[in-house]
Amino acid sequence: MIRTFNISLAVLLFSHLAWSQMETGKYLYAQHQYNGDTLNYRVLYPSDFDESRRYPLVLFLHGRGESGSDNETQLVHGGKLFLESIDKYPAVILFPQCPKTDYWANIERIQKDDGSLQFNFPDNRPPNPSLAAVMDLVSQELAKPYIDENRFYVTGLSMGGMGTWELLWRMPEKIAAAAPICGGGTPERASAMADVPIWAFHGMKDDVVQPRNSIRMLKAIQREGGPAKITLFPGANHNSWDPAFAEPEYLPWMFSKYRGESYSLFVDSLMSEMTLEEKIGQLNLVTQGGAVTGSVISKDVEQKIRDGNVGGIFGSRSASKMRKIQEIAVNESRRGIPLLTGMDVIHGHQTIFPIPLGMSCTWDPELIGETARTAAREATADGIMWNFSPMVDICRDPRWGRIAESSGEDPFLGSRIAAAMVRGYQQDDLADPTTMLACVKHFAAYGAPEGGRDYATVDMSRVRLHNEYLPPYKAAVDAGVGSVMTAFNVVDYVPASANEYLFQTVLRDKWGFDGFVVTDYTAVEELADHGLGNLQEVSALALKAGIDMDMVSEGLVGTLKKSLEEGKVTEAMIDHACQRILIAKERLGLFEDPYRYFDESRAPKEILSEKNRAFSREVAGKSAVLLKNEGNVLPLSKSAKIALIGPLADSRRNMMGTWSVSGDHSKSVTVREGLEALLGKEGSIRYAKGANISDDPEFARRVNTFGEEIVIDKRSPEEMIAEAVEIARSSDVIAAVMGEAADMSGESSSMAHIGLQPSQVRLLKALKETGKPIVLVLFNGRPMTLPWEDENMDAILEVWHPGIEAGYAVADLLFGDVNPSGKLTASFPVAVGQIPVYHSMLNTGRPYNGEENRKFLSNYLDIPNEPLYPFGYGLSYTQFEYGKPALSHTEMTKGGKVTLSVTVKNTGKRAGSEIVQLYIRDVVGSISRPVKELKGFKKIMLEPGEEKMVRFPIDESLLQFCNSELEWVVEPGEFRAFVGPNSRDVQGLSFEYK
Repeated sequence: MIRTFNISLAVLLFSHLAWSQMETGKYLYAQHQYNGDTLNYRVLYPSDFDESRRYPLVLFLHGRGESGSDNETQLVHGGKLFLESIDKYPAVILFPQCPKTDYWANIERIQKDDGSLQFNFPDNRPPNPSLAAVMDLVSQELAKPYIDENRFYVTGLSMGGMGTWELLWRMPEKIAAAAPICGGGTPERASAMADVPIWAFHGMKDDVVQPRNSIRMLKAIQREGGPAKITLFPGANHNSWDPAFAEPEYLPWMFSKYRGESYSLFVDSLMSEMTLEEKIGQLNLVTQGGAVTGSVISKDVEQKIRDGNVGGIFGSRSASKMRKIQEIAVNESRRGIPLLTGMDVIHGHQTIFPIPLGMSCTWDPELIGETARTAAREATADGIMWNFSPMVDICRDPRWGRIAESSGEDPFLGSRIAAAMVRGYQQDDLADPTTMLACVKHFAAYGAPEGGRDYATVDMSRVRLHNEYLPPYKAAVDAGVGSVMTAFNVVDYVPASANEYLFQTVLRDKWGFDGFVVTDYTAVEELADHGLGNLQEVSALALKAGIDMDMVSEGLVGTLKKSLEEGKVTEAMIDHACQRILIAKERLGLFEDPYRYFDESRAPKEILSEKNRAFSREVAGKSAVLLKNEGNVLPLSKSAKIALIGPLADSRRNMMGTWSVSGDHSKSVTVREGLEALLGKEGSIRYAKGANISDDPEFARRVNTFGEEIVIDKRSPEEMIAEAVEIARSSDVIAAVMGEAADMSGESSSMAHIGLQPSQVRLLKALKETGKPIVLVLFNGRPMTLPWEDENMDAILEVWHPGIEAGYAVADLLFGDVNPSGKLTASFPVAVGQIPVYHSMLNTGRPYNGEENRKFLSNYLDIPNEPLYPFGYGLSYTQFEYGKPALSHTEMTKGGKVTLSVTVKNTGKRAGSEIVQLYIRDVVGSISRPVKELKGFKKIMLEPGEEKMVRFPIDESLLQFCNSELEWVVEPGEFRAFVGPNSRDVQGLSFEYK
């Protein structure tokens, strides 16, 4: 095995005098035993080697020594090259020494018809003993904690160049980049190495290994679409490592490559022509309007674009306006690099759909993906190519306002929605100008702030993080998301925007993400408020952590040059970040046509079309959740006298909900308009506002940041209630439209009290005294505490903030033209004191299971443990009956599966959709496991009297979890499978996994 020496010394012992003349850096002379043979090798370490860091690994393969220089001389020559650059490009460099009687590669010399000699590497031979030992050594080194396994580079000359080609064939999955010098390979092997960036060097006068050998290889790889290039030195012979090593872009090119990342010859060429300042400029994202969510607004934007100091711009739209900005970048900056143009298109662009929490209640990822596709078509017609969506943060705390933008509390459902939205935005071809680059956010765990207070601390174990909070981000990455946005919170006490574990270890190393990372608004600057240093220091930390683009702070653009000069960052880090952003621009087709997203003829045809509005209405109907319907008061009769009461019944400004930044509120449909349109002249509707959303002027002022959503009436509360009661008494039924203003949820809209505002509760109590049946229609962006309403209302219809077609969709639901089919994706607590309350909690050592004596069991004295409305809950205007479930087998073996089946029958008088849900519990595990986890769902449509069999295949993927070692495992033992209409009302069966 390896004999290691103390590497804390500046210089160690070597077998050749020349090595002892190298006076800086840290070296190690060692031996590697493999299959009974000894491989001698040296290691070069950076002078400030720190085992807590992660370094690239470079393999240098010498030649055989037949061309006038022995392999020892070649080793020294290569050693000097890397020694001179080791501080600029910190790395661990291996110099194995092959005996003269051995080769790095098995070769055949083939005389070609044109007189040239081609070197061929037969596929049926194992690697030579020395190369086999090198491969084993490399695998061992890549496993060391201080080595970045995604930055393994290979270079070599002469026979070492051939060995480089040999390794490209034998282990391409490990190599981030390769630079063979004066070597040759087998063109038939090109497909195996076509994903690896290769830069070959060869002397034109080489008569030992003729340059045609390299040229043939490069052409073969290029035919496979591989990122390969070659530099030929006109006057150089076989000993041409001097001009290769003198190539100024050789090492910068190599150290900028990262295994698994996309590579582009065009981008590589472009970057070779860019100045350091221009590269750093690509990392700068500025704003020019829109929703300002921080204390800083970008200034002198156009001049910064001219100076090459901007990579992207956001917050502005319209094809004509964005074209003018792009023209500045393309025509007035030195390199003419196009800008990214971004926007928050969260639940529709101008055709606004229900808030994401509402859409998630459809339990229909394909439908939600279609809303993303519609949004992409509209936004790209309006000059937007990059979308800060989807937000996939799991949230179990409805006090947090941004739960409105989430898909709720469950990672299984959230993962499917995340992937569907990414596919909806991006499709299969980002160069299609009707698609847009997606940005999954906020990485990571932003939805779990302490106290439900936005931007606050997040503190959880890594086991919980990996099991419950990371899966939706992973699903987005697997779906090909092009960019990731950082979170504002800390993870493991390290702010996300400086968190190397999140962005290097998890996102890039484990998940293979190959896009770019952008911070949230001024998040780099805010690292200083977290106590991590001044702007220069925190900007360097962000870059090291894997941040590529800085939103608004301008910390990277303003400080990285100085940090590079002071050795706080490396040029390779800057190159990596710049490369990722430029590749995204290339994927979008911007280098072919920088104006492809600025076609002014598209907007009139594609934005707010009748088709899009009709689709929004459909989605709003499917998003609604019927929470209560006592006595079948719903649907309403169209001949009934209806009292339409409430502050949200005729409030155009509050139909769309939070983060509808491009929506035109004047074009939204109110509930009053929707009901009147559906009933026509024959309908009997009388309207009264009845109450303000809130009577508190200070609260209203804070909510009304982006517009007047809470309008406090000039009349007194008593006058408004009196009017409403009078109308209610002369009606058959009351439709009370209550809830939250649009921006009572959303960013920076945390609430300590999540029930209806006191003004609305007073109105409801007055209406209750009339004795008329009351249908409570809820507009809100979060689960609410509604124990009094649940007890006193006849029906409760949760419609969330339904979007631009709100009024029509609510009318469809109230009168039965649409049968509610939504199911909750976030539990409604009985009281704030229950929070967090969710379906997949861990059990305790003293669980309360309904025993009469509750003492010394886990429960509250004053309220139940269970939520008011559980996850997965939702009623219909018809009824569904579940049969007894059955399992195909009671045992599952490795690689096998069992199938749970259940019949569902529509026993009512209306056609309706039911969402059948599968939950699984791992009864015994190496760590505590949840009482149940969602692992499947199917939405079925049933006519009255119709019955269907629903089947859920259960395989190992549904049983795995992340254990305390952060490994995904399936453990043998008992499992319980549950099926039912929600997470509470389920039937269970057991099976054994062996």
